[in-house]
Amino acid sequence: MNDPKPLRGGLDQYELIGSQPFAIGRTSACSRALNSQQTIVCIKQFSQQPIASGDSDSHEEFAAEITARQTLGHPNILPILDFGYREGPEKEPFLVLPLCDHDLRTVLAKKHFVSHANALPILWQVARAIDQYAHGLGVIHGDVEATQSSAVEF
Repeated sequence: MNDPKPLRGGLDQYELIGSQPFAIGRTSACSRALNSQQTIVCIKQFSQQPIASGDSDSHEEFAAEITARQTLGHPNILPILDFGYREGPEKEPFLVLPLCDHDLRTVLAKKHFVSHANALPILWQVARAIDQYAHGLGVIHGDVEATQSSAVEF
């Protein structure tokens, strides 16, 4: 999934760091990248959803979904900083997200156990962000990933 060519988003250009993603999901992979200001960001590339160059409906659908997600301003929802398409015959869409210092996997690796008392506030924040905020605005999520925000206490 990683390519030595820079990725061009609508707002900036991104150079992938390393040859392997740091997280791989069913339809996407996340890699670290540097933007033009030398800030490290997360690039989420969608491997299972290439969009043929001439498929304007799919391009418009992806852009509309991104525009809807960019309107979400909630402390427990990562903002989309930028997006674009990998160059080539089939344009693979990608998102640019902030790179979180801590994620749930890292916390669990350090603690090996999160008590019910500590897990419940995390799940509550995720559920509220999705149900009351995103769904309240008519945005349906495609995936849920838990990251530790500054509001989450461990």
